[in-house]
Amino acid sequence: MTESNLTEKITAMRGEPEEQGVNTDALNTVVEHQADKINFSNETEQARKNVLTSIMNNNKVDYRFSEFSQKINQSYDEIVQYAKDAKSKHVESGFIKENVDKMLNELKEAYFDNIDYQLEKIEHDKKLFSENYQPKNPYDNPLVELLKRQDFKANLESLSQTNFDSYLDKLDFNKLSNYEINLLIAKGRNFESPNTNKIYAFKLKNNKLKPYQNTETWKTLISNENQLNILKRQKQQNKINRIQVAAENGRIRSIGFDSQYILNQI
Repeated sequence: MTESNLTEKITAMRGEPEEQGVNTDALNTVVEHQADKINFSNETEQARKNVLTSIMNNNKVDYRFSEFSQKINQSYDEIVQYAKDAKSKHVESGFIKENVDKMLNELKEAYFDNIDYQLEKIEHDKKLFSENYQPKNPYDNPLVELLKRQDFKANLESLSQTNFDSYLDKLDFNKLSNYEINLLIAKGRNFESPNTNKIYAFKLKNNKLKPYQNTETWKTLISNENQLNILKRQKQQNKINRIQVAAENGRIRSIGFDSQYILNQI
């Protein structure tokens, strides 16, 4: 084999030499992958925000003004109208009362069945809200926060048991982070300070571990839940004869489940 043939064979085995420069296909693949990650992250974040907004909007309306409450009000008026029409046609009063009693009982059951449904929905919304809530990052500069933590910890470690309680008296707990509150609790327990319970009570009251409980949405959920539970207990104890619903003029109207009251008004 001549030298020229050998060179040709080696060249053929190697294939055509690659052009020097950037592999644009590989670069485009990386760029597209990063773009997909950013888009997915943005879509996920938007979905999370949509969930929180939906929970807020669906629960900020007073239960008495809900669409279901308006339907209850309308149904009550239809029962009253039935009684009027029946009386105008000289239907026997006992028969009218029997039918009005039946319709009012069905209305009452529908109302309280919906309360059970609303309580289940609130429980679901509370779980969804706690899972999707993300508090705003309070640390604009992580390095500054780290140095601040180190200073706080060093200062705390330098305190004697005698000086610890007087040091607490000078602190504004509202300005402390959860990290600092936890350090104080740990130090107080180590010193067996009677003020440890005071710090821990503050932590529980301000929900340092569950910041979502300090939001208006969460407070609204709890308020609605409490109102519905009061109605549910009253129903269970057979102590509820009247309910408040939304009237057509946008005001609150009180309606009852006493058929005799209706018959006396017509």
